[in-house]
Amino acid sequence: MRKISSLLCCLLLAASALGQTWKYIANTSSMTATITGLEEGTSYSGPLNIPATINYGGNVLNVKSIKESAFKNYTGITSVVIPEGVTGVGDYAFNGCSSMKSLVIPSTIT
Repeated sequence: MRKISSLLCCLLLAASALGQTWKYIANTSSMTATITGLEEGTSYSGPLNIPATINYGGNVLNVKSIKESAFKNYTGITSVVIPEGVTGVGDYAFNGCSSMKSLVIPSTIT
């Protein structure tokens, strides 16, 4: 019998929220998620609002971070709002977003 511990269970998933299909890593032991970008093949243009939570298997995961290079070279992004509760943004997360005019960063970023 194979047993998978929820403490070790981190999954790369996609979820639809706020009109976008997000890619993320779910950490079921801490009930948190790391945003890794948008679904492959997504062409995005306009303002980008990072969700504060992701629904996963009937549970609500708090978005805690944005992975490095998550939105690299998404040239159509015009602005980004990161919600309170997010504590980290990886290196180059928005590198090459040449149309971005504003970035709202919460006080929870450390």
